[in-house]
Amino acid sequence: MFLLLTCSLLFTQKPDIDEGWFVNPAWSLASRGFMGTTAVQESTFKGGRDLTGMNRRTYWIMPLQPVAESVWFRLVGVGVPQMRFWSVAWGLVALLCWWRIARSLLASELLAMVATAMIAVDYTFVRVAAQGRMDMMCAALGLLGVGLYLEFRERSLSVAIFAASCAVTASLFTHPNGILYLFAILICAASLDIGRLGPRHLALAALPFLVAAASWGLYILEAPDLFRRQFAGNAAGRLSGLADPVGSLISEVRDRYLGLGSGKKHLLKIATVLPYLLGLFGAVAVGAVRRRPGCRILILWAISCFLYFWLFESTRLFLYVVHIAPIFLALLVAVVASLVTDGVFPDWVPPVAVASFLAVQLAGCALVARSNTMAEFAEVEHFLEPQIQRGALVMGSAELGIPLGYPDNFLDDQRLGCQTGRRPDLIVIGTRYTSWFQWAAVNEPETYACIQRLVTQDYQTVLLADGIEIKQRR
Repeated sequence: MFLLLTCSLLFTQKPDIDEGWFVNPAWSLASRGFMGTTAVQESTFKGGRDLTGMNRRTYWIMPLQPVAESVWFRLVGVGVPQMRFWSVAWGLVALLCWWRIARSLLASELLAMVATAMIAVDYTFVRVAAQGRMDMMCAALGLLGVGLYLEFRERSLSVAIFAASCAVTASLFTHPNGILYLFAILICAASLDIGRLGPRHLALAALPFLVAAASWGLYILEAPDLFRRQFAGNAAGRLSGLADPVGSLISEVRDRYLGLGSGKKHLLKIATVLPYLLGLFGAVAVGAVRRRPGCRILILWAISCFLYFWLFESTRLFLYVVHIAPIFLALLVAVVASLVTDGVFPDWVPPVAVASFLAVQLAGCALVARSNTMAEFAEVEHFLEPQIQRGALVMGSAELGIPLGYPDNFLDDQRLGCQTGRRPDLIVIGTRYTSWFQWAAVNEPETYACIQRLVTQDYQTVLLADGIEIKQRR
């Protein structure tokens, strides 16, 4: 079911801007031997984000995903399906790890199977697995660390800590959200093994991180000034929740959890989020669940994730829910099972609950897949391919570069060359560029005037594809 649902989205949803940006350095490393984000015009972006030097060296994201994915691209080539199957594979790893974690913390093979099955069809989990970002790789590596700790802690605590630290370090060097899995291991260690820990365990835990930091440090030393500018630029504004915790809490619930990235179907969004709420609040309210050591670990892990997102991750990206939603679902399984065992719920409640959950998740995926935005994307791609081969300079959003292979004559420049003086032969205007033009009208009026002159006087429309417009120089 997981593979069926991910493929239904993988082949029907056009890539987004993040996929275009994140895949670029991996493909550059695979095909050209250096890790540059080559398809994006270097400039200052919205909010003062300075990513100077990104064409030569990629410091604005953590390094493991582009390095590892470059090996994958050498084997299979670059393209939308190849990019996304990489993420799907990590989704399978994450599911296996969740089965091992749930089996240990819920102390039941049956409950572990049910929890893993629910995670496998969860809308957010499926949606993340079907996108070519690094979030699923980050989650899988972090969960691998938690699973390894729980697997080996009784046989050898030293092995458990070292293995878990290797996996969590890899997760952290894939995306900063890997810290959420460090929280999980610290909670497990404090709850299960606090009396067994000693100084040698701290050294074992620190060793993988120090090795990874030293390796990345060698790359940073090639251009430390670019690292400071890019890393600070990409991190700009992410800690704003600390300045306004109340407003941040409202935004967290509204934008991250009720957003869920799928249009305006609010009732379906609420139905999707409801199991998460029932899982957490049910586990806290039901004493029989709350008192179990494994469930208490899950509760503390979920709360630590929520606090981190609320106060330290103000982008409110709904895709990050993949790190916390499975914890809620595992708790929900424990709550329902406990209430049935205690006679509060009749025996028919669990199958009805699972069937209802499955129906909502299938409906969410079906609604997204039905839109089939890949069709318009393919039409634009087929139009651009011969133009690119003839050497025409094309400016458009970076995701267009994925099927084109990021050629030198493709550039993502939202200012359409108004600052650089370069004049494209073709301009591809989609929703992202339209939104940026509106921002420029207020914040960069001179740039906006230049853009308006170009698109209304100097270029003519040659293709309209359901929200995407291609203009050619007269």
